[in-house]
Amino acid sequence: MTKRGFTLIELLVVIAIIAILAAILFPVFAKAREKARTASCLSNLKQLGLGLLMYAQDYDESLCRYSSGYVPTAPWPADPTWNYRDATSGWYLTWPTNVLPYVKNIQVFKCPSSTYLNNGVAYGMPAGCITSSGAYVALFNGRVISLGELLKPAETLLISEKYGGNPQYILSAQYYVCRADHNDGGICAFCDGHAKWLKFDKGPIGAPWADPDPAYSALHPPRWTVEGCLAN
Repeated sequence: MTKRGFTLIELLVVIAIIAILAAILFPVFAKAREKARTASCLSNLKQLGLGLLMYAQDYDESLCRYSSGYVPTAPWPADPTWNYRDATSGWYLTWPTNVLPYVKNIQVFKCPSSTYLNNGVAYGMPAGCITSSGAYVALFNGRVISLGELLKPAETLLISEKYGGNPQYILSAQYYVCRADHNDGGICAFCDGHAKWLKFDKGPIGAPWADPDPAYSALHPPRWTVEGCLAN
């Protein structure tokens, strides 16, 4: 009995079927992988948000500013490059430095969906907000904000995804410096301790907020996360 091999047409049909299946399944696998990364990022920001609230409990119910200068020694001696500025200034005294004693892990400052890091940190605190009367003012930039000043802590952004700018801030006037690596959105931690995924917008936040600087990202969390936060 003579054995018959596959014809060229049959091989091409098999290859075409495999290519079609790959085209269908690969996006599904990619979405599943990103969903897992999003869950990991959500856990990171949940921990960091709760860490900042624990900090506030130890400091007269007040949240730290996103940046308060420098410290002369490494906040994380096991990795002295973490949050390092330079030989003259030393290490940043930013919100990650303040929250580190409460989370005790520098890995939670990294987003699994992004290679971006600002001195070991992939997240930022909003520098500005819109008051109840519609004015743009500093939020976690400048003076210390007490929890009692926040009009709606469950809707006030505390930390989110950062891309660009220095050090670890987001949403400072025209410098939005955000990213949306999780299916066109990002994780947002709020001032009441909860965190969730939100679809990000692209373009101006709207008056009185400045339009985004074209040299930086125009992505940002929804306007309501930084609107009506403080009385004025």
